[in-house]
Amino acid sequence: MILLNIIGGVALILFGVRFLGKGLDRLFGHKLINWLHQMTSHRLKAFGAGIAISVVVPSSTTLALVALKLLHSTHLSFQRMLAVLLGTNIGITITVQLLAIRIYEYFPIFLILGLIAFQFLKRNIFRGIGQCSLALGFIFLAMNLISEAAASMSGNEEMILLIELLYGHPLALILISAVLTIMIQSSTAIVGIGLALADGGLGSLDLLIPIIIGSNIGIAGTALVAGYGSLEGRRLGTSNLLLKTAVGLLCLLALPAILEFMQQTPGDDIRQGANFHTLFNIIVAVTALPVLDYICSFTRFLISPDQGDGVALSKPPATYLNEDAIDSPALGLINATRETLLMADEVKNMLMNFWRAHEGDNPAMARQVQRYDDRIDTMNNEIKEYLSRMSEEEMSPQDTKLQFTLFHFISELEAIGDVIDKNLCHQLIKEIEQGLFLTGKEQQYLNELYRQVIDRFEMAISILASRDAELAAKMLAEKEQLNEWCRAVQKDHYENLDIQDVVSLESSSYFIDTMNSLRRISSHLTSIAYSFAR
Repeated sequence: MILLNIIGGVALILFGVRFLGKGLDRLFGHKLINWLHQMTSHRLKAFGAGIAISVVVPSSTTLALVALKLLHSTHLSFQRMLAVLLGTNIGITITVQLLAIRIYEYFPIFLILGLIAFQFLKRNIFRGIGQCSLALGFIFLAMNLISEAAASMSGNEEMILLIELLYGHPLALILISAVLTIMIQSSTAIVGIGLALADGGLGSLDLLIPIIIGSNIGIAGTALVAGYGSLEGRRLGTSNLLLKTAVGLLCLLALPAILEFMQQTPGDDIRQGANFHTLFNIIVAVTALPVLDYICSFTRFLISPDQGDGVALSKPPATYLNEDAIDSPALGLINATRETLLMADEVKNMLMNFWRAHEGDNPAMARQVQRYDDRIDTMNNEIKEYLSRMSEEEMSPQDTKLQFTLFHFISELEAIGDVIDKNLCHQLIKEIEQGLFLTGKEQQYLNELYRQVIDRFEMAISILASRDAELAAKMLAEKEQLNEWCRAVQKDHYENLDIQDVVSLESSSYFIDTMNSLRRISSHLTSIAYSFAR
């Protein structure tokens, strides 16, 4: 039963850490990522931002994912992101510091207040705070369970023998701790378990320090695994892992001296262990920051483009719909937004290729454009499926609004693809086969309308990327201006139409159909403006 309590406590810690990440996601959402992006212009500023952000988001795995998303979605170098990670390494130790003062003994307060806020209050900010309080309550309850179980086992001779065996093999303890951290993706959980065992009398500082070293190396390994899919992600993860491993090995070599030093510091074993955890990460940061350029140059030398996917630096990935981020609405919506922007670019290119076929009277190119509509349909289905898998309970009202906006806009983009395929390309092929030609004036009108539609395509893409309310309002205002211009053009066309000429009538039909199709595309694009205009 005692062992079952320890295993149950470990499971509760893992759930609490995950639930805490969800709560923080509910509280901050994409604002957290946007703010971090703005704070990375200088290495010291990036380092300070990493400390600040990890104080309010004490989840090492979540922060590693955020850093990787910024690395992939911006032009920031992995050097700046490494400075951020060095800061977050220090900031996340605040949770362990709270555990060291035995705050976990007050877990009922966190659970009660969290339940009230999360279950009964309606505003999203209060529900987010309640969710974080509940998560901390779960973690503290788990710590209490493990501590009591460890206290019950402290007199067990077999357990004492096992602990003594581990004392004599600190390297093995470091490796075990690192592997467990990679498996459960939380250094705080592993350190917390070590503190709870020590609090129950099953460990001391001799046991805690190797566990802390291993957990720090392990969480760096987690960041490397998460970012291994890209060249810059591998460089970032490798740099962080090398730094922590180097400091960890030095600590292992100097373990007797470190133990003697820490034992002279104030507090019991738990307090000294928490202080070592913070000190370890401070040493990593202080050592690395002055020579960051050299560290990054060395990592670039180790992981050069010809060893992996250097081509990916100039080409976008096949998809931005990363499965690892699906459980985090803020990160998942960023992925879905980027995929939607990619889809918009694809549809715009489809329209531009149609226009090249139109200008060159090229039916073969028009048929190629028609076949590309299948790609647009596939992207539409993939983004919808990705968005639909996001939990509504984890989303803020802003997240839900963005999710609906993306659902709506990809449907509009898919409709534009159909217009290009079934209307524009079909009409063009038919016109060429019948040998019909537009007059110079009609062609000028279509050239002008096409130019305006492309401009509105760019505007729609900018609105989705920037969420600029003023640009959205401008797009809505220009919609009626474009419609009035089109009505005036059609009126002029009909007034000058020779109804006695059969060829002229057939050419007129193509002109009007093409014009109406381009107007439909403009209307579909305008839908994005309604979502962001004030």
